[in-house]
Amino acid sequence: MYLPSIAQQCPIIPMPNNVQMLKGSVVVSNSTSIITLSPELDSQASYLQQELLKEGSMTLAIKNAGTGNSITLALTRAKQKNQAAFQLEIRSGDIKISAASAEGVFYGIKLLLQLIRQAELKTHSVVISCMTINDAPLYAWRGLLLDESRHFFGKQWLRKSWTGWLFTN
Repeated sequence: MYLPSIAQQCPIIPMPNNVQMLKGSVVVSNSTSIITLSPELDSQASYLQQELLKEGSMTLAIKNAGTGNSITLALTRAKQKNQAAFQLEIRSGDIKISAASAEGVFYGIKLLLQLIRQAELKTHSVVISCMTINDAPLYAWRGLLLDESRHFFGKQWLRKSWTGWLFTN
């Protein structure tokens, strides 16, 4: 099967609008903190914290400010046509998700979780390649078709996926 080289380096579904691969990598571990620059993003920070605990037994602290190895969630006050648009910047020592709305930050978190799930987990830490991703949903609505009769996934997969689907609306 042929895949463009960017799809091989950035295995995200659906493929983001713009992906720029950078040199280096970031380690997400228990020493990484989640920084929220707005109280509106507290629920998104808690969601990210819970998912990282489930995925890799990583216990990340949530803070309102800080420096160093961190995942920063920020709202940009720039007016955007698509309120669900976001930017994910993964640079050495720092990950930043910024968007014009909490919805956009949430979609950035979902994308980051995809990258973390695909990376190799090592003793409560994961290494992610550095990149910058700009993305926005093509349509204002989100949908999903589940066809268990043709592609059987099983009860465990459905339970795990259903939990994720509940948070996307």
